[in-house]
Amino acid sequence: DERDPRYKLLESQRLLAVEQLRAAGEDEVLRRRHAHALAAAFAAAWDERWSGRIGMEPWASRLLPDASNARDAIAWARAAGEPALVVAIAATLFHALPRSAHPERMALADLCEALAEQLVPGPLQLRAWEAAVRPLYHRQQQQSLAVGGKAVALARALDRAAADRWPLYQALSGWICAASVVAQPSAQALREALAELGTLEDP
Repeated sequence: DERDPRYKLLESQRLLAVEQLRAAGEDEVLRRRHAHALAAAFAAAWDERWSGRIGMEPWASRLLPDASNARDAIAWARAAGEPALVVAIAATLFHALPRSAHPERMALADLCEALAEQLVPGPLQLRAWEAAVRPLYHRQQQQSLAVGGKAVALARALDRAAADRWPLYQALSGWICAASVVAQPSAQALREALAELGTLEDP
C-alpha cells in the first residue's frame, strides 16, 4: 500500500480527548479547523478527479479512508451554518462513495440540492447542482431535469471566462441523461444538446 499510514485512537481514548478539549474550551475551535481542512482537501480532490491524472478507482480509494472525517465535518458545518464547507465536502464524497452506499449518496445529493441556492453562483454552486442531478434515482425525475437545467445555465455563464470547458461538457451530459430518462424535452432539444456536446469534445 503506497498510501500514507493512518492512525486511529481507541474509542475510550478518543472520548477522553474530546472531554478534555471541551473542558479546555477548545472543542469548537478544533472542529472548525477540522472542517476547513477537510473542505480544502476535498475541493482539491474534486479538481484532481477531472484532471485525467488519476483513474476513478484509485482516486476514490484515496478519499474513502477520510469518509468518517468528512461526515463529522459535514455535521459540524451544517450546525454552524456554513453551506460552502458542506458542499465542498459533500459533493466530492458523493462521487467517492461506491454505488453500494446508495442511501448515503442520495442523502448527500439531497443535501447539495438543498444548499445550492445559498451559495454564490460559481464553481462550487455548479458542483452542488451536478451532484444533485442523479436522474436515474431522483425521487422526482422532473426535478432532476430542472436541476440539470440549472447546472447547464450556470456552466454556460462560467464557460465564457473558463480555459477548461469540461464543466460545461459535464453539465450538458447530466442534462442529456436526465432528459433521456424523463423524456419531456423534444427530440430536437436532445439532438441540439448532443451536437453541442460534440463541439466541446477534445480528443
